[in-house]
Amino acid sequence: MKLRRGSCFFIRLRNYGLPETTHGTMIRYLRRQSRNSILAIGIAAMLLIGLIDYLVPPEIGLSILYLIPISIITWFTEKKAGLLIALGSATIWLFVNMDYASKTPFNIIHFWSALVHFGFFITVVFLQSALKNARMHARTDPLTGAGNRMHFIEQSAYEINRAARYGYVFSVAYMDIDNFKTVNDTFGHQAGDTLLKTVIGIIEENIRATDAVFRLGGDEFALLLPATDADAARKVFMKIRERLTASMKEHRWPVSFSIGAITFVSPPDSAGDLMQKADALMYSVKKSTKDAVRHEVFTGPNNNSVTRL
Repeated sequence: MKLRRGSCFFIRLRNYGLPETTHGTMIRYLRRQSRNSILAIGIAAMLLIGLIDYLVPPEIGLSILYLIPISIITWFTEKKAGLLIALGSATIWLFVNMDYASKTPFNIIHFWSALVHFGFFITVVFLQSALKNARMHARTDPLTGAGNRMHFIEQSAYEINRAARYGYVFSVAYMDIDNFKTVNDTFGHQAGDTLLKTVIGIIEENIRATDAVFRLGGDEFALLLPATDADAARKVFMKIRERLTASMKEHRWPVSFSIGAITFVSPPDSAGDLMQKADALMYSVKKSTKDAVRHEVFTGPNNNSVTRL
């Protein structure tokens, strides 16, 4: 007996660099939801698809639609929840087909068909979970757990696009740890690793959930503050610098922080342009006094104001 339902396909959900479309809006909406909310949405979608599957003529295959809740649950929660939704979807598919089969000779082939569908569904779960893990590791610094350079470039490009389209103001800071090599040479590399993780921890404690910190490599970091004007950005940078300085003194680590920050009233041309401007400001601090914040407001190619904090 031939399967009456359609075959499966793999849905890839992207987290970064999305265009301003309905698809991108939906992804951002789901990212803001709690785990329980995502589960509720996925279960509701699964039941709705099952109802539609039951009501449409048997010649119309809707198996592929079950991948929507399966993919949502797997991507935005975890693999275990995705497997449970896959099992639930296969079970609903079986009951829908059992009703159809009541009008036809029923045998073991119906259960076999449900098992085949479940196999397809869990294959999607494992593939999507593997993709999710690969994307996370490709964009995460393994030592500190912060985003890495690739992640920063992607998020910067996304903020530039948003700023260009909606006129948003956003701020960026580059930070370098002064005399970091001294810590490694004096206290050992384990102490240096602890220092780097401490820096990330302090920054994360003093920024919003919508902000992000990245380790660009070595002892260089970047902060991205969406929808943050110059006054708000200065307060954040000063607060972070004060907390970092206090923590370094507490641990007796002989380091300070050179920070170059820009508030973009007018967006830069590209992520590369953004990085070049922030990097140049940070190194101007490092080559002069060190242990300071230099903040620039970028209003266009020929009209910038600079403040040293």
